[in-house]
Amino acid sequence: GGSYGTRAALVYLKRHEDSVRSVVLDAVAPPDMRLPLFMARDSQRALDLMIDDCAKDAACHKEFPKLRESSVAMFAHAAAKPRIMFVHPRTGKSAEITVSQRLVASIVFSSLYDPVATSLLPRLITDAAQGNYQGLLTLGFSRDLPKGAMSEGMFLSVVCAEDMPRIQPDDIVRESKDRFLGTALFDTRMKPCEFWPKGEVAEDFYEPVVSSKPVLIFSGQDDPVTPPSWGEHVAQSLKNVKHFIVPGAGHGSSAIGCAPKLMSEFLDKASVADLDGSCLQSQHRPPFFVNYTGATQ
Repeated sequence: GGSYGTRAALVYLKRHEDSVRSVVLDAVAPPDMRLPLFMARDSQRALDLMIDDCAKDAACHKEFPKLRESSVAMFAHAAAKPRIMFVHPRTGKSAEITVSQRLVASIVFSSLYDPVATSLLPRLITDAAQGNYQGLLTLGFSRDLPKGAMSEGMFLSVVCAEDMPRIQPDDIVRESKDRFLGTALFDTRMKPCEFWPKGEVAEDFYEPVVSSKPVLIFSGQDDPVTPPSWGEHVAQSLKNVKHFIVPGAGHGSSAIGCAPKLMSEFLDKASVADLDGSCLQSQHRPPFFVNYTGATQ
C-alpha cells in the first residue's frame, strides 16, 4: 500500500492476518492519523527542511542567502491579496488576478510532495516575495491533476467518516498556529463534511495494528504529509518490521534508487532479517534551481 493505501493494508492485516504473507508500506497514513489535522505541521517541517538544505548548499545559499526571510515575506505579501498581472502558461493570455495567502500556501504545499518541484521553490519564493508570482503560479498549474484522477466524493466519504469526527476545533487551532498552511484544508476541502453522509467505523479501527507478519516500511525524509514519524509510529506495534527512511524523497519513495531491489528481495524471502538499506544513503534531493534554466549559473 502507498499513502492512504497503507491504511487499507494495515486494516486488512488486522482483520485477516492469517491470509497475509508479507506487507510493504510506502508513505504511511495509519488509521489513527486524523487526516488532515497534522498536514500543517508536517508540511511546515518539509518547508523548513528545504530551507535548511538550501542554506547548506553553496550555490543555493549564494543565490538565496535569506530564503527563510523571503518565505515569510511572500506569505505576508500574499495575505494582503494583491492584484497582479499573470500570463496563463497554457494559453499565453494575460489577465489580472488576485493572489491570496491560501492560494500561495496551497501551491507550496502541493509542490513539497515532489522533490523535483521542491527544487524550484527557492527561486520561486524569492521572486514571489518581491511581488513576481508568475513562476509560482505557473508551477501551481503544472501540479493540477487530470480531470477525474481523484474522486472527491469517495475522498469525502472516507475522510468524513474515519477522520473528521475525531478532530475538534481546538485541535485545528493548535496544529495550524504559526504554520504556513494554516487552516486552509479545513476552510475549503473539508467543509463538505458538515453535511456529507458518514458510514460506520468499527470500534477497533483506530487501535494499533499488532502483528508478527513481516512488514517493510519506506518513508521519504522530506515527505510533507506522511513523514518518517508516522512510519515509526506504526512500527512500534509490529513485531517483525524494518523501516527505511529514504534521503531526499518526498511523498512516495519505494520506486527510488535501490528501494525496488530491496522490495523485491523482501517479497522473495518474506523476511526483513537480512535487508540492508545502506544503499539508500546515496539518495539526495535534486539540485536546487538557482534560476529558471537549472541548477547552475
